[in-house]
Amino acid sequence: MQCAIVRNQRGTISKFLVYAIIFGALGYGYYYFQSTPRYALIQFKKAIMFSDKETAEKYLDIDSFMSYLPKQTTGSAEGEALKKRILYEIDSPHEKSLFIPVKHWTVFTVSINISGDTAAVEQNDGTTIALKKLNERQWIITAIHFKSKESDK
Repeated sequence: MQCAIVRNQRGTISKFLVYAIIFGALGYGYYYFQSTPRYALIQFKKAIMFSDKETAEKYLDIDSFMSYLPKQTTGSAEGEALKKRILYEIDSPHEKSLFIPVKHWTVFTVSINISGDTAAVEQNDGTTIALKKLNERQWIITAIHFKSKESDK
């Protein structure tokens, strides 16, 4: 037995309205989600996983990130040479020695502490990430403090 409302014109309009409300809510939810620090983490992890240099540059402030890298990681490289090395490592499908921990980040369940225009995240492996609100719609990673292997000993 079919419902009488489904067969008439009024039922068609009500179904359309319900679908419009559902899709509108989903669209707004995604629009809102794009302006969260979690979205920046997801996009950066995706950029590392798929060697997407352009997306990584969009969600990582490379100049700030470079200033927090330990000297044993950077070697003697500074300035533009170090920036080129980081971008090459992001863009290279195989060489990601610096960004190996990023592949194991939990981005959906990790706790994010937001304070004004800054956010802090601590991953399960001890890596801490600092983010800054760039504008109303985008967050950017300013620092990644990878847990050093020496502290494990």
